[in-house]
Amino acid sequence: MAWIKLKSGWKINTSTLIRFEIRKGIPKLIIHEKFENSIKWILRFTAFVGIATSIITIDKWYFSLLLSIIIFLVEQFFETTTFEFTTFYFSKIPSFNHNSEEWFTNGFLIPVGSHENIAFWGPTFKTKEYAIQVFDYFIDCIGSNQDVDDKIKITLIIDEKFYYTLISYYPDEKKLIAGFNEMENELKYEKKGKIQQKFLGVYLYSKRNLKSENLQYLLNYLNDNPNYIFLPSILENNKPVFLFEHQIKKTKINIKNMNEISRKDKEYHFLKKYIKENYK
Repeated sequence: MAWIKLKSGWKINTSTLIRFEIRKGIPKLIIHEKFENSIKWILRFTAFVGIATSIITIDKWYFSLLLSIIIFLVEQFFETTTFEFTTFYFSKIPSFNHNSEEWFTNGFLIPVGSHENIAFWGPTFKTKEYAIQVFDYFIDCIGSNQDVDDKIKITLIIDEKFYYTLISYYPDEKKLIAGFNEMENELKYEKKGKIQQKFLGVYLYSKRNLKSENLQYLLNYLNDNPNYIFLPSILENNKPVFLFEHQIKKTKINIKNMNEISRKDKEYHFLKKYIKENYK
């Protein structure tokens, strides 16, 4: 199993580190193991306060009782804290270096006025070598050039002037569960008593393009026929030259309008800044 060191400077949502949950009607603190020492010091301080107050005479008995109850509740609350440890499962990582400047636009070869023929479309790259590397990676993820199980997720997000193409690979559920279980088993002695916090790392390709007549042809075609060929092309003399030997047969695609994207959608996290600026 490969372990990857994450670079510093990543922004982390604090709700993934500290949160409260109600379990069987009782509030419970769920906290990341990085704060384990802080909780230990809180418990030590609480114990010290309890000892100190036991030797201090408080005139009013009910004040003494109230303080004792508060100390008891604080101790109980933190003693039942559940600690989590984080594991990352990364979907298949490409063996080549990612270069966002290589994806220039999208190429389309779409039957107009008839749906007897199938549509061909996909990213247009600047160099043939990079185009082949990307689609060989997709085909390797699928296991063949027929993506009947929709392992390569393709989403078109339509905006007023632009459209976004998002391409990603998500491992199947059984493989994902097996991967997390393997990591949990390897760490069961080191992380005894802690629960596993699971994160999935996905390699995402994305491109923003101006809306075009070709895009509308594709959308019209897909409304009547979900089958299409997804393949790369390279630009020669301002025209896409398709690399048919690296094609992938697809039967599914996600098409969404930008104003319909919500926090529940995976695409929201990629487009969050743009959505907040333009769809308040």
